[in-house]
Amino acid sequence: MKGPHGEVATIENHGQIARITLPAGWEEGPSTSGGVGVRSFREVHPVHDPDAKLCFYYRGLPTGEAAGKCFREILEKPAHILTKAEIASIGETMRGKDDSKVFSPIMIKTEDLNGKRILAINGRYSERQDDVKSVLVDADGSGRVVQEIYFQAPKELYLRYMKAAREAIESIEWK
Repeated sequence: MKGPHGEVATIENHGQIARITLPAGWEEGPSTSGGVGVRSFREVHPVHDPDAKLCFYYRGLPTGEAAGKCFREILEKPAHILTKAEIASIGETMRGKDDSKVFSPIMIKTEDLNGKRILAINGRYSERQDDVKSVLVDADGSGRVVQEIYFQAPKELYLRYMKAAREAIESIEWK
């Protein structure tokens, strides 16, 4: 991740990411892998604010066939803001972000990110009051294997680090 002489830090060859340039002054936090399927979690955060995290997550198992089919069909349409019906159809894919008791969405839409159609979710987790910008990627074309890249931070830290996190996400080069 970090270069030995202070070069720009990157992560390479992680899931669908060929390369991502990380914010200056951020370090890698604890990572986990294994368990169910091939679950993996990796995070980077500002040195002095470990609660502001840019995370890379794969849940280890594919979603159900119906959710996968709906996710794939949503991504195949032109970029758009999702309807309530579309959101309901991919609740499993969104891992709870479709539940208004748990998550308050600001925007859920598809968009193109460096040549790949992705699902972008912005909102706030109700209980923790953490804000999140999440990118969901169809990793294998089936809609069932979903890689997540997300920036999450307590609301009082979110805006401080959002620009750096957004620039990192926008730097992604896909495989």
